[in-house]
Amino acid sequence: MVPELVDILTTHELTEALHLPHDPKLLKSLRLLRTSKGNLAIIPNIKCAFPPFAVLNGTSDGAGIVRVVNRVPDVNSVVKDLADGRSREVEIGGALYVRNHGSTISVCDRGDRCFELSNTSRLMYSNYLETPVIVFCSKKYCVYLDPIERRLVKVNRVFLSTHDSTSCLIAIDDVCRVLLWDKYEGNFRSYEVDGYGMTISRLVCSDNLCTAYCEGEALAISFSGLYSIPTSLKPLISCGVNDYFIDENYGVLVRSVSGELDPVAVTGPATSCGCLNGFPVISSRSGIGILNDRIWLIIRSGRYLEASAYSNVIAVRRGSKTEFVVFEESEEFASHASVTKCVVGEGGLTWCLSGGNLVLLNPLKPVKAEIKVLSSKVGSWDYASVTLSPWFPSSSYEISKFVKVISEVVRDKELVLKLRPKQLGWSGRVRIVLRTPVISLSESFNLTSSRPRIKSIEVVDCKYSPDGILKNSDSRPSNTLVKLRVTPVNPVPERGTLEMICRDVRGPKASEYSIPVDPGPTERELDIVAASRGDKLEILFNLLYGHGDRYYLGRLTINLSNYMIPNPLKSINFILTHVGSETLICSKEDSAVLRLTCYDGKVFEGNSCLVVENCVLPAVLELVAQDEYFIWRRYRILDDVLGKPLLISSPREGEDLKLMHTSSNIGGFIYNNLIVGTSLSTTLIKYADFELMAPDELVLKYSTDFPSIIVVACGNKMKYADVREGSLKIALEDDCLFKGIRVYAIGPASITDHVSLPFEKLFRALLELAVKTSLKLSSYLGDSR
Repeated sequence: MVPELVDILTTHELTEALHLPHDPKLLKSLRLLRTSKGNLAIIPNIKCAFPPFAVLNGTSDGAGIVRVVNRVPDVNSVVKDLADGRSREVEIGGALYVRNHGSTISVCDRGDRCFELSNTSRLMYSNYLETPVIVFCSKKYCVYLDPIERRLVKVNRVFLSTHDSTSCLIAIDDVCRVLLWDKYEGNFRSYEVDGYGMTISRLVCSDNLCTAYCEGEALAISFSGLYSIPTSLKPLISCGVNDYFIDENYGVLVRSVSGELDPVAVTGPATSCGCLNGFPVISSRSGIGILNDRIWLIIRSGRYLEASAYSNVIAVRRGSKTEFVVFEESEEFASHASVTKCVVGEGGLTWCLSGGNLVLLNPLKPVKAEIKVLSSKVGSWDYASVTLSPWFPSSSYEISKFVKVISEVVRDKELVLKLRPKQLGWSGRVRIVLRTPVISLSESFNLTSSRPRIKSIEVVDCKYSPDGILKNSDSRPSNTLVKLRVTPVNPVPERGTLEMICRDVRGPKASEYSIPVDPGPTERELDIVAASRGDKLEILFNLLYGHGDRYYLGRLTINLSNYMIPNPLKSINFILTHVGSETLICSKEDSAVLRLTCYDGKVFEGNSCLVVENCVLPAVLELVAQDEYFIWRRYRILDDVLGKPLLISSPREGEDLKLMHTSSNIGGFIYNNLIVGTSLSTTLIKYADFELMAPDELVLKYSTDFPSIIVVACGNKMKYADVREGSLKIALEDDCLFKGIRVYAIGPASITDHVSLPFEKLFRALLELAVKTSLKLSSYLGDSR
């Protein structure tokens, strides 16, 4: 058990309040003193005429600074400078003005009451709240500042003694004046006795109790009275109306009630620790004990233990730890904390130094200090859970580097941690360290977790057709449909994402899918659509989490050849039947849909068969077949009966070469013919071919056996040349694409020849150019497909 932490004040805040430099040595020298009211005074352990201090009080709601007094010059150094003959004037605490004239010191108060002292022999000082109580003595007389009236008083002799917060001054003249006060709280008591023949040798103070020793007798001084005692008694402590002394000769503890002495216990040499419910707590050779009536009860054994007591709490320090003993009626309970320099204050609240902090503790409300492992296994139902208590705003913890903290929740002064390994599937020993201003704990436990996995996977169905296109596929045509039933296991209580990457074996990625996965096993039925170019499809499975974790779950390889659906249009089988001015086209595939697009833009459609009329060739025939999943398409260009050039006999002398078009009908088709007038037909063209430069331009290269006139007909466009070997640039148009290229040579003696470059060759060249251009464009755009 540890005491409840009420509040924390950093020593940085305290040194700021005291206007002290941030010196680590100075911080370590701070002293804690209990005042007569049970508050705390914190001062640096340095000697000043008017030391800087802060008075603090504590309640169950927190700590508060009641009063802060600023630092004033060190009186010793002031007087030393004056004694050295330095000409200077000094103000001390706004109450005294000191200046020198050689070996003479002048001291003045605020009312300009001044005294001159030659060869100052003695200096004593204390404080009363914000008033410096300073005594200057020469060989002839003494001068002191009255703390109440704040004026200088001249007397024959002065004695001044201080112990923690208690100060006592005895001024002897015709009247002996005795002043007793609390330096920080303002409690004050004054007495007057006949000073004639008073021969005080020394003045000794303890907690709220002082003794002035004279020849043959001693004078006890407390806030409750002034009376005579034997000179063998040393002041120990005053608790309520009872004063306690120690007889140093016999080690006997003596109680005094208004001067009536009563020996109560034999303790040996002892020091006071405070009062517990009106009874003194004493540290002796035997340990820490409390005197209750005449019973000397040892509470904790140990030689001269450091302790503090007030109200019903005793704080006993052992090394770097302090034990808090609380008395509730006749019962006693204890708690411990890793704190030092503890002082018990009002209501049992205790001030302690802990590292660089001043903490306010409440021993009356002990808190159980523990690291409790609620659950050490990570599952889909919850994370591993650990509670750390007590938990304060300035607490901290450390945990093994293999562990990820999912959440931190503070409730009822304890911290609840939710944990899992950074890598799921890891199991091992985990150590947690809790550090608080009052205690440090550590605990180790075995943390276990499972890795995400796929419990089961089943190919429910698969459809694959290399030449088909799936119905309702997206903008990217797909030819594969896989229906899966997969059960991923998510081993943590957070939603994950199942990622599926489809790709051809030894090929590029085909498609990618992702679906949410709840904690635990989740059975899902999925439709995977892919564009496959091989006979094997590979599906990779990964589980992703929102904080960046990614886990590989495995792969599934599907042999698509086992699920292939044949293309019903693999071979284009159709029949043309010419009937008068019409042509009937029928497919051997009963379910096929036919669509014919003619050169002049006419379109004919039909199921299984269609009727064609006045269709200008060339034409494109499209056959479409489909089933529940796929659509197949095949194309055929109809130009088989395209007319050949008609050759005319040699023209008469003086006539020009004749070039013209004519058309003829076969069934429902119209054929165009190019007519060239020649005189003789023989072989003349040695070579003719073309090179495609752009989609709308080609270069025709040719050579002839004899010097000739070359005529190139591209659709309705013609070009001429009269060299034996060369090339011609030709602009492509739709007529050229569908009618092909014809090359005519007219040689000497009207020798003619011609070569036809079919439009299929030109069409194929255009397709190859298109493919090369698209691949190059894809490379520029960064797409490797």
